[in-house]
Amino acid sequence: MTTLISLIGTGQRDITGNAYQKTVYRLPNGKNAEPTAIFTGALIEYVKPQAVVILGTRTSAWAALIEEYRSDYVEIYVRLELGAKQAEGVDDLLLKETADSLQKAWGIPVACHAVCQRNIEENNAAEIMAACAAAFPRDGDVVLDVTHAFRSLAMLAQAAAHLLDAVRPGISARTKIMYGDLMVPPARKAIAATNGADYGQGNAIVLDALTKAAAFTNAMKSAYHGLDFEPLVSCIQHRELQKECSKVAVALRSLDLEILTSVIPKFMGHLHKSSDPLLKLVAGDLEELLRPFVGCRLDRALLILSQLAFKRGLWALSLFAAYEASCVYALNNTTVKNIKELELAWTAAIQQLVKDEKNKLQELAYARNQSAHGARRIEQKIRDPREVLENALPILNKLIPKSSSTKP
Repeated sequence: MTTLISLIGTGQRDITGNAYQKTVYRLPNGKNAEPTAIFTGALIEYVKPQAVVILGTRTSAWAALIEEYRSDYVEIYVRLELGAKQAEGVDDLLLKETADSLQKAWGIPVACHAVCQRNIEENNAAEIMAACAAAFPRDGDVVLDVTHAFRSLAMLAQAAAHLLDAVRPGISARTKIMYGDLMVPPARKAIAATNGADYGQGNAIVLDALTKAAAFTNAMKSAYHGLDFEPLVSCIQHRELQKECSKVAVALRSLDLEILTSVIPKFMGHLHKSSDPLLKLVAGDLEELLRPFVGCRLDRALLILSQLAFKRGLWALSLFAAYEASCVYALNNTTVKNIKELELAWTAAIQQLVKDEKNKLQELAYARNQSAHGARRIEQKIRDPREVLENALPILNKLIPKSSSTKP
């Protein structure tokens, strides 16, 4: 399903008396749309959306929509014209009538909403952004038409898509911003030209870079600051790079870091070959984040992950990775048949430590078990994972070899 969200402004009257002059828009597929004064109609023809939402202020050029697409609705047109000139602007009931009229013209559901009274200012920007965000559907693609919008309204609507990415990952990636650019100014005659050389022609520009950048911003925040690469997977178009990025995501999520030895070099290799300019912007940061894992023993890789998570305040991830690192160290990268053998090997490994260090690693094990099984089920006092990790990580860093060899 595709939803078209179209933003409209005041539409200054020209000498012909029209809020917007008719223009032939050249669409991204190279074809010319039918003559229209408002780009919404051209986009409906091109995008074929299943729903349309029109956003503006209470004094926007709502009458121009009726004038263009339902000129037979004279009574609504007059009321919209008068309303736009009043301080209070048009009310919600009249906007509902406008939407119903346009719905009959276009044959698809239409909604018209005023996001503010008249002007966009600092003290109402957040409310306007919330109103724009409410227009975005939970699922499906979005085409955001900013051709006739106030510049600030277009920016707030785009920011709303960015904000929604935090709770609906991928919405920015599914949003295209369309802008009808006037390549040749419309005719300025007493009678508007309807064809020929004097007829204005505009070019429809898809500003994908804006929403892609927003999606990449959130995805990189998740990857670099949250150590979660899954959102980045959805932003990558290159199939092989996407596949390797997905493997990195799974390895980090499951603490299966042994496969990173082979996955990361492949991921980096495809990253270097990518022609995507946005990927190129973040490639160096991704490499800086992942390079320490390459060629590491499993216990060292788990410790690196624990340290990275600790710096980012990801206490649960850091706690589990640190404990897993201590287990792998205790087993010297060998395998055991059951949990009892693991516990025996772990206990034997920490016997070599002085009492204080031994106690700190035991605290690590207790804290990990509390996190995994619930503190109330274990007869130990509640432990602050941050304090436990501050004590345990220096000990593990001293114990676990820094050699790049992957063999024990």
